[in-house]
Amino acid sequence: MRSSNRSLKLKSSLLRLESLEQRDMLAGDVAVSISSGDLRVHGDSDDNALVIESTEDGIQVTGEDGTLVNGSSEPLILFAEEGSIPDDLHVALGSGGDRLELLGLQVGDDINVNTSRGDDSILLSNVTAGDRIKVYSSSGDDQVVV
Repeated sequence: MRSSNRSLKLKSSLLRLESLEQRDMLAGDVAVSISSGDLRVHGDSDDNALVIESTEDGIQVTGEDGTLVNGSSEPLILFAEEGSIPDDLHVALGSGGDRLELLGLQVGDDINVNTSRGDDSILLSNVTAGDRIKVYSSSGDDQVVV
């Protein structure tokens, strides 16, 4: 019987870590339209941050934290002559962690806000409606402040 001495040769290597480029969270694009006096806002499945407020120029819809409004990063001004929303305000946010602020609005009829999955935050401050204000939230850790 022959015995063999096998020696293992281990190579040592110097390991290096390299940083990856900075990544930003994707923000969504919110579609805003007017139909028969109603203001309609539809979010997508990404995180959306949106402020709808009354300003001296009219009703201003502004995307924040990278959220686009109708594909633009510029605020959208609506109902400049009226200064208020004549009929209903419908906001349907898609899934994702969404933030909505309604500030100083006067709405002629109903306000309907509907959130989907995700941790959503909704703030209504100095808002009046001619009829009802309804907020529906789905799964997630949602916060509604009135």
